[in-house]
Amino acid sequence: MRNQANFRGLWVGLLVWGIVLVLCGLEPKPEGRRVLGSDVEGRGKGFELDIAGLSRLFRNNVKIGSRSEARSSLHKSMIETINSTFPHASGLVNYLKSNKMKFQVADAIAHKTQNDTAKRYKVNLWIYDKEIYFLHVHVMGKKCKILIPSLKLVHKWPNVLPEFKLDQEAIKFILRGADVMRPGIINVQECLSKFPFLKKYSPVAVGCKKNPYAFAVGFLQQDAETLRSAKKGVAITNLHYLDDFLWRGSTVP
Repeated sequence: MRNQANFRGLWVGLLVWGIVLVLCGLEPKPEGRRVLGSDVEGRGKGFELDIAGLSRLFRNNVKIGSRSEARSSLHKSMIETINSTFPHASGLVNYLKSNKMKFQVADAIAHKTQNDTAKRYKVNLWIYDKEIYFLHVHVMGKKCKILIPSLKLVHKWPNVLPEFKLDQEAIKFILRGADVMRPGIINVQECLSKFPFLKKYSPVAVGCKKNPYAFAVGFLQQDAETLRSAKKGVAITNLHYLDDFLWRGSTVP
């Protein structure tokens, strides 16, 4: 009888311990373990990307290579990637799932003056309903990929990206390709409270207080903690802005 009681106690203890482990495993992971829009997180201390080099690709004429329609399995995988990469894109994801139209994929062919930069990046364009929705950037040699919404997509689905707003004086410089300096941003605290998982290299939209439409898409150059307390320096690298070559070519015939 004593052995049976001991066995029963051991069995109950193991059962309780198993339940504890399961509950721990179900506990939601804290936000911010990966960089919004990419899988560059976890590449080791000191990992850097030449974001400025990537942004130069769109300063000159970008041609669109031959397009091919994504197969059903690839199309579903692309939607799942969007869903898992951008937490606030549920409206866009539902829209894509409810339509029979499929993504088309094409290469972005850089201008010949950008050959050196083009060797470091392979850019696939995800085209939907004759418009470039995403840039899927493969960083050569670093085994990482970055998914970047186009400015046209951000205009249609503004919740896809966090939007940092600038004072009116800074806009003219951004529309000439300048990067965003920290003193020009007027809603840092508000944006970071809504998107606490932002890190260095997260893609973000750039807009102004008086206009509902963003006018640029870029990459954070500082993590949330640094950005919150910084008083100077480059905060966002300008990748793609209103009326650049990518904007002009974002509607595909």
